[in-house]
Amino acid sequence: MQTIELSVQEIRNLRLCAQQLSVDTETQNISVEKILQTNCGVQAQYPSDAALALHVRMNNLTSKDLKKILIDERTIVRTWCMRGTLHFLAAEDFHWLIGLHGEVFIQKSKRRYEQLGIDEKLYKKCIDKLYLLFSQSEPLTRDEVKDYLMTQGIILGGQAPYHLLRRAALNGLICFGPDRKSEPTYVLVENWLKIKPQHLSKEEALHKLVRRYLEAYGPATLADLANWSGLPLKTMLQGWKSVSNEMIEVKNGEHRLYMLEEQFLSNKSKIIDSSVLLVPAYDTYLLGYQNRELILSPNAEKDVYRGGGLLRPAIVINGYIVGSWEIKHYQRRIVVRINALPEIVEPVQKEINLEVQKMGEFFGMPAELIL
Repeated sequence: MQTIELSVQEIRNLRLCAQQLSVDTETQNISVEKILQTNCGVQAQYPSDAALALHVRMNNLTSKDLKKILIDERTIVRTWCMRGTLHFLAAEDFHWLIGLHGEVFIQKSKRRYEQLGIDEKLYKKCIDKLYLLFSQSEPLTRDEVKDYLMTQGIILGGQAPYHLLRRAALNGLICFGPDRKSEPTYVLVENWLKIKPQHLSKEEALHKLVRRYLEAYGPATLADLANWSGLPLKTMLQGWKSVSNEMIEVKNGEHRLYMLEEQFLSNKSKIIDSSVLLVPAYDTYLLGYQNRELILSPNAEKDVYRGGGLLRPAIVINGYIVGSWEIKHYQRRIVVRINALPEIVEPVQKEINLEVQKMGEFFGMPAELIL
């Protein structure tokens, strides 16, 4: 395997290119579906953060456009996947990604199911009834599902309805539908998605996942990959080995990273202009690496990575996470406040303001910056 020594900034530049965060008109004109395919989804625990993760990688995307793609065109889907967390996925990737991740996180939740009284017999009984219900119904809320099961003599209390629906989603049976008065609804996948299912063997899916990860996050490591996917390191090693003949090693000090050789050849000569980005909480740039030494300022670590799985939106300057920001929505405007950033020089301030104005365009209202 070829080894290439690169500076920290060169590694950051390659990651920005891979993450579609470089100042590249051709890259930013791609579709939502293509971004989700390349990145293997974006975390959508909070749909507004996921929407901004797409916005920061695209030109001219609005929140109305995203709603149309999600609800009307249905070429993207919201469900649980990597790390057992909610994601936006390209509909085309739904079946093979769920096939690879779903059962792993069902097994990890087994003890919780037992605590809630959801044994295999009860789960099967619920699913048989829910399949008939969803086949004949409009999108349903969690409470509507709970009430229906109660009429069938199945009483689920506390967090049991949530975990039942999550497991059904990880099994690939249901996914999220349109919100109803800010309340999430659930739909039957086979009725909701318009695209033909793409089923892969485990070996094919692992190969594809590793390749996709390196395309979107490289230079990176096997540990980074396993941390991002949530799949066991031993499992990911199988896929890693299947792609190893396409990789090169990137060296910086004690860091040994890997990326696809063809991507290195494609991106090595791209010049990254000075870039200032406001990436949302749970952005793929924040979640894609177990070791963040090369991209995270020690002064910003506690401000952005709050512990307990909580992340704040981040200010990224030339690929380096230097602080956080927050957004407040008012009836007719949004306000963005910058936190924990060293003294801002005027050119950077102008770039931040430009990003804030773009955010206002995304939400369709004026935007105000507070430093």
